[in-house]
Amino acid sequence: MGSKRKRLGLLLLHWLPALAAAERSHLVVTLGVFSMAGEHSMRALLRTTWMASPLACKSVPLEPRRNATALTAAAPQPVQDSTCVAHPLFVLGRAVEPETSAATRAALAAELEQHGDLLLLDSRENMDEGKIFDWFRLAPALYPGSDYIGRVDSDTYLDLRALLAQVQASPVEPFLCYGFALDSRTLQGIAWGTPTQRWFLSGEFVLMGRGLAAWLARQNLTRADTHGPSHTDDLLFGRYLTRHDGNGHTTVFRTCYRRWVSLHAGLTPERRQRCPFTHRLKSEEAQQAQHIVTMQDRGAITAADVLLLMAATGLLVAGVRTLRVRKR
Repeated sequence: MGSKRKRLGLLLLHWLPALAAAERSHLVVTLGVFSMAGEHSMRALLRTTWMASPLACKSVPLEPRRNATALTAAAPQPVQDSTCVAHPLFVLGRAVEPETSAATRAALAAELEQHGDLLLLDSRENMDEGKIFDWFRLAPALYPGSDYIGRVDSDTYLDLRALLAQVQASPVEPFLCYGFALDSRTLQGIAWGTPTQRWFLSGEFVLMGRGLAAWLARQNLTRADTHGPSHTDDLLFGRYLTRHDGNGHTTVFRTCYRRWVSLHAGLTPERRQRCPFTHRLKSEEAQQAQHIVTMQDRGAITAADVLLLMAATGLLVAGVRTLRVRKR
């Protein structure tokens, strides 16, 4: 009962402000949230926080295809809704034995029938064996009407309104590559002007123009391009993009700065673009607290509303912890 009450309260946050619905002729961005088969609880939570935004398209429920050892389904598709401009979906490795138990496959099938927002790749679940390449290479064909393709970690809170304000402030950039840039030599945050050969984008969020994703889909990748040691998928991805920059196109690399990162303090105001996401929210409580804080920052709710809602949902302590983390 307590869990349902929390999620109902979080859903209501999106509808407190008056929202102006803009006409939509196509999707602005399709977002692949990287998840694993057993993360049912986190997926359920994300559907009630940033993915519940009126700007986010729901997916059409799907009919899963099951046999004795595997579960497959068609690619998620957004519902026909003129008010939504971003389509978030979960990207998982294939649900086959022995990696995925029968009980987990049954739970995934139920999610597909209810939400339709799971994309099951035709490759085993992995972090450093090409999953990020698979997603970005597959997405342009699955979602040809989307201007941008994104990758989001499941422990990332994405502020959709802030992201869309950034990408819609200028004409569509087909070869954009945007996120929080790191120096591949030092693994520290870097600012504008650093040679692109040293850039890669931290894996919690990467946004790519449709043209760049389509270009990537045409490349003949080798195992050396896509496979590496543990926790190097974003580094491999960034190295490939920067190494091949200019091969038939010029990539527009852009970085954002994090709210509490002093490394970017020297940037001039016109070159400071705050990252519209918060990373490393590993627990459900941290995600919920970040959602409430984001709503308050936007002015959708008052400080008094925050305290009342946190007290009602048991998130007051978690909210304080989240604020402390953001200030580090």
